[in-house]
Amino acid sequence: MSWKKTEAEFDDFAENYARFIVSEHGRAVVNPGCQAAIDRLKPKKILDCACGEGRSAIALKSAGFAVHGSDISPKMIKLARRNDCDAGLRIPFTVAALHELPAKISRRFDFVMCHYLICILHGGILL
Repeated sequence: MSWKKTEAEFDDFAENYARFIVSEHGRAVVNPGCQAAIDRLKPKKILDCACGEGRSAIALKSAGFAVHGSDISPKMIKLARRNDCDAGLRIPFTVAALHELPAKISRRFDFVMCHYLICILHGGILL
């Protein structure tokens, strides 16, 4: 798999991404599976991998969680930072492919999520 190809594909898709994760009411949404796990595990610090334009990270931060967003696409992160700025939340965002995360983000998290793939870390154990 070419990570550069993946980055380019998501950069091309970035401007149209909002149509796919915003609810019919125009609000940010969190994947229902991720939300159910968050409700059950009650994490404090969340890493939102493949955060796209940051809407789930914004929803989580607005709900009181400490959130960090990452995405392979620089354009997606640019949109995430703009949306975060509009919301006034100051969420940190990092451009990184999944395999780059340990080298690029040194913080520890209680919960790691991806909008389409749920990766749950609880107590250092992948569930």
